[in-house]
Amino acid sequence: VRVLSYDVGGNFGARNRCYVEFGLVAWASKKVGRPVKYTATRSEAFLSDYQGRDLATTVELALSRDGRFLAMRADNVSNVGARAVSLSPLGKGAGLITGSYDIPAATLRARAVFTHTMPTNAYRSSGRPEVNFAIERLIDKCARDLGFDRIELRRQNLVGNDRFPYMNAVGAEYDSGTYESNLDLALRISDHAGFAARKQAGAERGRLAGISVTPYVESSIGSPRERTDIIVKPDGVDVVIGTQPSGQGHETSFAQVAADLMGLPLEVVQIVMGDTDIVSLGGGSHSGRSMRHAATVLSAGVPQLVAKAKELAAPLLDCKADEVAWSNGRLSSPHSNVTFNLLELAREAEARGMPQLKVRT
Repeated sequence: VRVLSYDVGGNFGARNRCYVEFGLVAWASKKVGRPVKYTATRSEAFLSDYQGRDLATTVELALSRDGRFLAMRADNVSNVGARAVSLSPLGKGAGLITGSYDIPAATLRARAVFTHTMPTNAYRSSGRPEVNFAIERLIDKCARDLGFDRIELRRQNLVGNDRFPYMNAVGAEYDSGTYESNLDLALRISDHAGFAARKQAGAERGRLAGISVTPYVESSIGSPRERTDIIVKPDGVDVVIGTQPSGQGHETSFAQVAADLMGLPLEVVQIVMGDTDIVSLGGGSHSGRSMRHAATVLSAGVPQLVAKAKELAAPLLDCKADEVAWSNGRLSSPHSNVTFNLLELAREAEARGMPQLKVRT
């Protein structure tokens, strides 16, 4: 089976799991002995594509008299539809029920239920906005009912900079953060202090205005599976990568990283993806992983490529491989006034029948 998957549009989350049509199209093609194409109408997709979120949550928060958060309790019920294709929204949300706050004790019950609706799946920040909405609404209610300032109540309970890495009360580890300074920055650039005046001015024109304060913790995680093949040709460099874009412009950003590492112009780097005959592995575009993982394998692959380039260039530069220097994208030797960039080396290697310069990481 060969899969060609190119520009498929936005929302990689809704495409993380198989749809029944995938199997039916393959079955139908074999049945009739010819290619079969299936296209959903837009109105059909609205009804039958996997849905983003459907969570019922009950949350309780205990505070001390001075406003310190002491404990919370949450009961989360996730609708997974008529059949389960993913428990990601329930699981990812469950790990972050305490939000950005240092809540020393918490209990959580997380359940998935079957219903008569379409399945739910990871879709635009899987599971996190729902639980964040719940804790922030609860804090606003505490501030309003108990007489606290809503911003100061949040500020005194944010996880401090000196607490990282921080393990929250349900076992999720936060690697880093500067929550209070981020809050101050958000208040400043939004001109929070001037909101009352803006609200009054709007009211005089018959307009209503409201403002929210909602710190947010993102868990940028995902499948740590990525591989790159870097193939240097006389006329350019092919960089094969597994993760595909869904409108984020990977073709540009990945090429920028590769070109910078190799000391070559951006225009000579071609990002190759979306064809299972060429791409052997990839973790998919999700959970903010794309650039982190692509840049990681590129950063690991280019030094290996340079090491191979030194071996290839050594006989051309009349020296040993360990004498070849790499600087500003060029290979040089103390025994020759000739230098090569990677493309020039590939041209010379091809002309002399030498091996192609390539690496897999």
